[in-house]
Amino acid sequence: MPPYGLRFRTVYQGVSPSWLYIFLIIQFVCIGSLVIEELGTFRIGFRITTFLSSLLMMSALLVPAAPYVKQYPGRTIGIIFLLFLSMGMVHPQLNSPLAGLAHVALNLAIWAPLFWMPRIAIDITVLRRVVLLIWAFNTMSAGMGVLQVYYPERFMPDPRFLRQLVGDDVSESMKIQLDNGQQLYRPMGLSDTPGGAGNAGMVAFVTGLGLAVTDRRILLRVFGTAGASLGIFCVYISQVRAAVVVAILDLIVFLGIMAFRGKVDRAAGLVLIAGLIIAGSFSWVMSLGSEAVG
Repeated sequence: MPPYGLRFRTVYQGVSPSWLYIFLIIQFVCIGSLVIEELGTFRIGFRITTFLSSLLMMSALLVPAAPYVKQYPGRTIGIIFLLFLSMGMVHPQLNSPLAGLAHVALNLAIWAPLFWMPRIAIDITVLRRVVLLIWAFNTMSAGMGVLQVYYPERFMPDPRFLRQLVGDDVSESMKIQLDNGQQLYRPMGLSDTPGGAGNAGMVAFVTGLGLAVTDRRILLRVFGTAGASLGIFCVYISQVRAAVVVAILDLIVFLGIMAFRGKVDRAAGLVLIAGLIIAGSFSWVMSLGSEAVG
């Protein structure tokens, strides 16, 4: 990362940001592949790859960093946590050494970005591209969720496949009923979990609003607004209440930051656009299934 005070200019000639882009794309491909029934036999492989890719990044990018590149403050916390976790390997009630090692490796993969991210040359342009990648994937997931509501026979996985994933009893509790009497699973989006489109929708909603208010490119503003609408629709119809709370908190923080920076006009624009999208999407959901948002 660039040293403080240089306002995100690229001064650290570290590892190419392409590594970061590839890592994110691998994550998106593995997540999206889980919903494809024909790839069911490879599901474990896709799940392992999401974590293994982080470990591979750490092993490949542990190169000497420039002296002015500061380590992330959370790095020390991560090391302490992993050390305590490793002590479980000598616990007398450990199921097996292999199970203990797998648990440590799993958590190491989660904390690994703290170690390899500082090795990548990141500036404001890279940050924007990363945000756009995350927004694009979650918007596509929300869009798939909308299609799964309107055309479940074509875009929703087979009910037998879903029952295998979550079990018969649990799968029944994950259904919603539309006003026309049709029962269907909560939209999954590009995930393998009923209701997964709601979590993606929350990201699409918040990030899309940010693009609609702050980006200078008209096309991205339009796409951001459309993605935010799809996202909040999925949040409503998926009944993911935690996503609603997180979205509201994000909006409050966003408004607070803009007010603190004196961008009152943008803050007012955010309130206006967010209000229209929330109200419009709520009416949209209510026209399909009033009980779905109850």
